[in-house]
Amino acid sequence: MNSHQDAGALIEGIYDAAMNPENWEAQLGQICDSLNCFAAVLYETDQQKLLSLRSLNMPDESVTEYDDYYLQTDSRIHFGLANPHIPVIHDAMHNTEAEKDKDEFCIWMRKFGFYNYMATRWDQDEGVSGIGAFQRSKSQGLATEQEVDLLTLLYPHIRRGMEISRSFGERDLRLEASGEAANLLPFGVVLLDSDGTIIFMNYMANSITAAGDGISAGPTGLKISHRDTDAALHKCLIATSGPSCLLSAGGNISVQRPSGKRSYTVSISPLPTRDVVFAKHRPVVAVFISDPEIKAQASTDALCALYGLTPSEARLASQIATGISLDHCAAQLGITLETARTHLKRVFSKTGTSRQGELIHLLLSSIRKTGDLVHT
Repeated sequence: MNSHQDAGALIEGIYDAAMNPENWEAQLGQICDSLNCFAAVLYETDQQKLLSLRSLNMPDESVTEYDDYYLQTDSRIHFGLANPHIPVIHDAMHNTEAEKDKDEFCIWMRKFGFYNYMATRWDQDEGVSGIGAFQRSKSQGLATEQEVDLLTLLYPHIRRGMEISRSFGERDLRLEASGEAANLLPFGVVLLDSDGTIIFMNYMANSITAAGDGISAGPTGLKISHRDTDAALHKCLIATSGPSCLLSAGGNISVQRPSGKRSYTVSISPLPTRDVVFAKHRPVVAVFISDPEIKAQASTDALCALYGLTPSEARLASQIATGISLDHCAAQLGITLETARTHLKRVFSKTGTSRQGELIHLLLSSIRKTGDLVHT
């Protein structure tokens, strides 16, 4: 492959792999074919350990042994560090065949059929280097001038592709972690764009809307079964997401339920926005749905760990947190009212509270992080 058109196809493939990491192996295969190589690896290292890696035809054993020992003795990296102005390095620059026959690293590489190489290296943040190495067999010989020119052309795109891939990967991890955290909340969270399209719903919001008891979700967004309330919701959404809305805008709506259960409380809040080039959807409104039929009940293990309660005290405190009376708690736990009073007195002492209302407030604050949700 030696035409600019073919090089353009390789560059396009690099950026496709940057956006779709599962395509890196196939793209490395295309680059290897063009460079007359048979194996490749893209990796980041702090010179002590491998930090990330994408490879083609690199045996797992070679990666493990390289990370455990041979990274420290890699003559290619040492040459690259000493010559940072050279974008592409290869054997002929720093190793004769006789020297390679004696070099510990080169001898080890031959165990996997890697006799010659071409590589690029660049500095990243905090002492981290990015490296793209392409391995050649003995029969493939040393890199030609034409092949070096092609890798020199591809080098900045490989570098940028790896940077984009890392940036997108870190972003995806943050989004996944944020979503998982939202799924732990005891209320529904829905993010909408400016036309009401649902961008995100947490586990509780999915559960509430799937029940269809007054609120549902569809392609056009949230829908409330009561017509007047639905109109009020969308009027509030329009006011909240409009171009002239203030961050103090928003509102609260009570949603009656056909089942006769206590009404949902729906709170609407605008979100800070910024212009993102070519963004089709962006969240501008957050909707929070609270179900009063769901009560939080604290994990007894969590209460023991947080406040040093005994298991018996924690079981009583967990019942107290649901808002039921002390005599009802005693009946639920199968203990006498006098025993319940003794446990409660100790719970007050260990939690630094003196009244049940104060204790419930403290426990509910703890439950937001540690508790379970119970339908009553």
